[in-house]
Amino acid sequence: MSFPLPSSPLAQWVGTRRLSFFIGSVVLLFLLPKMWLLLLRCRSAIKPEETNALRGAFSSIYSSAKWGRNKDGKGHSGAGSTEEATDNFRLLLEDFLRQRNIRSVVDAGCGDWEWTQFVDWRPVEEYTGVDVVPSVIARNQDLYSSHNRTFHARSILKRDNLPPADLLMSKDVLQHLPTPMVHQFIANHLSAHDGRYKYKYALLTNDRCNVTRLHRRCVDNRDLGQPGGWREVNLALPPFSLPAFDFYRWPHHWWDDNEREKVTVLMDFTRV
Repeated sequence: MSFPLPSSPLAQWVGTRRLSFFIGSVVLLFLLPKMWLLLLRCRSAIKPEETNALRGAFSSIYSSAKWGRNKDGKGHSGAGSTEEATDNFRLLLEDFLRQRNIRSVVDAGCGDWEWTQFVDWRPVEEYTGVDVVPSVIARNQDLYSSHNRTFHARSILKRDNLPPADLLMSKDVLQHLPTPMVHQFIANHLSAHDGRYKYKYALLTNDRCNVTRLHRRCVDNRDLGQPGGWREVNLALPPFSLPAFDFYRWPHHWWDDNEREKVTVLMDFTRV
């Protein structure tokens, strides 16, 4: 059975528009997943100049002792990375390793291991430390490497540079990266690929504005022009909006007498 086409020019035009709209909708529904995947790949793609910028910025910080010096007089990872400044955090981490039965750890932005050397790593069967500064990694390899503890000079942004593990940890790192680089880190390491996550858990520590003693100039998630700067970061707020909850918080005093907080957030991928 056949149906006659509408006789009037207006009816023909309306019919043609409806058909075009239908075809366009079908094509759009087909292309949307591919467009979204392409967007994620573009966001997560790492350019060589970005790795060079990271390496140059943080190598300069260590060589110039911009963040201070360790007990040996060499440039180090900063005042928040000393043994004394991390007493409570180390206890928290050790409890987490035991209670969650963590057997493998990837440390993104491991730094010079100034505080990490005092962690009781005995429950962990494999530790992988990654940092972009070659001289720092070379020193770590000389002083701290073992059969189940390795260090690698790589950018933490590239997906293949961080292996899968039970736990991904990153302390005081993302606060020094521009927003686009934080997005790359999230897309490559904290997002599902082919329906699977690389890690069971992620512990991410950054400075944050203290909402109970908020300074008018203290604003979370400002952007940085270049890597190596600093700003307060709240990963649960836009533009990141991660499904992370506060796991541990402690006060952190600064030179401007404005009390901020260090906050460790937990992402539990076993519940996703």
